[in-house]
Amino acid sequence: VGQILEGVTAVNADRVIVLPNNSNVRLAAENAAAESTKDVRVIATSSVPEGIVAAFAFDADRDIDANEEAMRGAIEGLAVGEIVRASRDATVDGIAAAEGDFLALLDGQAFATSPDLEAVLDRLLDRFSQDGRSFVQVLRGEGAPDAEEIERRTAARGMEADVKWGGQPHYPLLLSAE
Repeated sequence: VGQILEGVTAVNADRVIVLPNNSNVRLAAENAAAESTKDVRVIATSSVPEGIVAAFAFDADRDIDANEEAMRGAIEGLAVGEIVRASRDATVDGIAAAEGDFLALLDGQAFATSPDLEAVLDRLLDRFSQDGRSFVQVLRGEGAPDAEEIERRTAARGMEADVKWGGQPHYPLLLSAE
């Protein structure tokens, strides 16, 4: 709470929007907002991809109410995929992953696992496609396939992709689908 409140206080603005990007941080962000003397709004993003999509909806020419509404609307119905390498043998949400396997999370829940990164990426892309999603934003991190390969796999499912280098160390791929 203290660190978030410090950040809010340091911002040279009377109105602040906080994106926690993690469900475990949301309560701390809400408590910091309640303690602040500024007009602080917390948009309950629970992942980095959600936070990015919400941030893109921000427009400095709008007031805080309009921005809050636009940012909440941007993440409504958004599907989020995250691919991480398992640090140990574990079963998560009924999905068994061996140490070193890639684990795909879909909207925060374990979805697929494989020793092959492209296999779990394909499972996520198939799911996005089956759910009628047509656009995927991808942040590449350490160990990610190259952008052209991701674009090829996305296009094969009839979807467009915006692939960027994010540089994140523990998540080879962060995805959001609309």
